[in-house]
Amino acid sequence: MAETHLVRAIIFVDFWNYTLNMQNFNPQFKTDWFAFPWAIAAAARECLHLPEELFRYEGMYVVGSYDQLSKSEINLRNWAQNTLTKVPGAFVDFKSRQKTQSGPRCIGPDHHEIANCPICSSSMLGTREKGVDTQIVTQMLRCAWEGLYDVGILVSEDRDFVPAVDHLISKGYKFIHARFPSKGFELRKHCWGEIDISKICEKFQRTYKGPPPELAAQ
Repeated sequence: MAETHLVRAIIFVDFWNYTLNMQNFNPQFKTDWFAFPWAIAAAARECLHLPEELFRYEGMYVVGSYDQLSKSEINLRNWAQNTLTKVPGAFVDFKSRQKTQSGPRCIGPDHHEIANCPICSSSMLGTREKGVDTQIVTQMLRCAWEGLYDVGILVSEDRDFVPAVDHLISKGYKFIHARFPSKGFELRKHCWGEIDISKICEKFQRTYKGPPPELAAQ
């Protein structure tokens, strides 16, 4: 039976998952974040076969991370806090990456830790995202608990979201997976529908040259 009531949608974006996959798809592509949520929401409405009067974009949660020792990534964090937050309906959370406590391990029987590069002696300790997926899931569950949306649009390829998606679907919510071709097959299987980002990305491509002023130092 066709929907006859207003359907509200919220977009949940894993910033780095989207950004890195877009770079792999088209290294020259620049995202116009002020157009992004409207294009994604319009594609979701078409996926649901709803007329405009029965569909409403309610907001977008963008969660990412940054390296607090990197000037360019601090600039990125500042851009996210000062510019990305101005996108209508956008809620932004960028977390500092945590330094790893150990280096990679070899594949030998003893799995030796490699704390320093054997060639140049530089540290092999890196940084890792911590809490990004958890924060997105928290917002998915909180917004559902507060009755803020009917359809969630998940922009990520990460299969770690599958349990949360399955739980919310069991409670009557629909989820649409916004993904790139040949990516995110496992998550897609658990969602109600899908959006092929490669087919709609021209609708949110930044047409002017150069990065935003906040990112000019990168």
